[in-house]
Amino acid sequence: SSGAVDAVKKASGKRAVASDAVKAARAVKTAYELGCIRKACRIAKAGMRKAREMSRPGVKELDAVAEVEGVIRRLGSEKPPFGDGMLLASGKRAADIHAMALLERIGDGPVVVDLGAVWRGYNSDMTRTFAAGKMSSEERSVMRFVEGLKDECIDVIRPGMQASTVHKFVESRI
Repeated sequence: SSGAVDAVKKASGKRAVASDAVKAARAVKTAYELGCIRKACRIAKAGMRKAREMSRPGVKELDAVAEVEGVIRRLGSEKPPFGDGMLLASGKRAADIHAMALLERIGDGPVVVDLGAVWRGYNSDMTRTFAAGKMSSEERSVMRFVEGLKDECIDVIRPGMQASTVHKFVESRI
C-alpha cells in the first residue's frame, strides 16, 4: 500500500522502487489467481447483463447504477466498482467515458457503462455501449464502426503483445 511505501521512505530516507523481479513474478498468474480473476469477471458479467436490462428510456441513471451495483455486491464483489462506483452516462454524456451517473432519465441514444468487480482482491473491468430506445443514423453508424473495430482488434491481438501496440492500432483506425 502507499502507506507502507511512505513508511519505508521515511525510515530509510530513500525512495522505494519496485524491482523487476517483483514485476516479473506478478506478471505470471497462479491457478488460484486466475480463478479469482475469472470469478471477478463472472460477477462483472452478471452486472453488465443487469446494466443492459436497465439501459432503457425513462430509467434514471442512478437507479440503473443502484440495481447493477446491487447485483455485483450480492454476488460477492468486495467493493463497488472502482471504489467510487460504476460509470454510466447516457445521451450526449455517453461521449465522456468517465462520466458518473446522474439523477437524469435515460433517453433515446447510447448508454455507456463501465463497471467491474473485486473478488479476493482481484479486479475485473469492462465497458460496454448499449442502445437505449431509438438511435439516430449517425449514432447507429458510430456503433457499427466501433463494433467492427473491436472485431479487428480481436483478430490482431497475439500472446505477448503489448497493450500499447493495440492502442496504437485503434488510434490509427479512428
